[in-house]
Amino acid sequence: MHFGRWVVIDELKTDWAGVPRDTPQLNSQYVLFDVDLTVPDYDDYELPRAFLRELLYAIPAVVDAVWSHCYGFPKSGRLDDVIEYLVRTQIDTTLYYVGHPGVSVREIRRALDQRDALIEFVTAEQSTRVMPTLQSRYLTAAEQWFAST
Repeated sequence: MHFGRWVVIDELKTDWAGVPRDTPQLNSQYVLFDVDLTVPDYDDYELPRAFLRELLYAIPAVVDAVWSHCYGFPKSGRLDDVIEYLVRTQIDTTLYYVGHPGVSVREIRRALDQRDALIEFVTAEQSTRVMPTLQSRYLTAAEQWFAST
């Protein structure tokens, strides 16, 4: 998972141009679970059930603490019942932005680590004026950055 969060929605924004005259009101609070993830390259990895199963195994107490207060949440405690509830209450996304298509989380982290190492190098070496010395230090450092990946 790249990112996940729970958000409690307790009111609708109504101070925008074009809001309906009959201002909509919520009858209760809503819990929104928003998650971005990279799906593993398994042929049998079925979204959303496989992800939800992993989430429920990883943080069962947190899941129960949040979703057990929601209308219709199964009290049985059975994993399959909870997964079916969450699948049933899912809202499909019709438009989604993929910032790095075809790139794994590990590759993004590696690239960020290399970027950080380059910034650290530039900061430390910015006063080096002798080009052959700077070039030699850069090549040595870059070798280490890419060897660690």
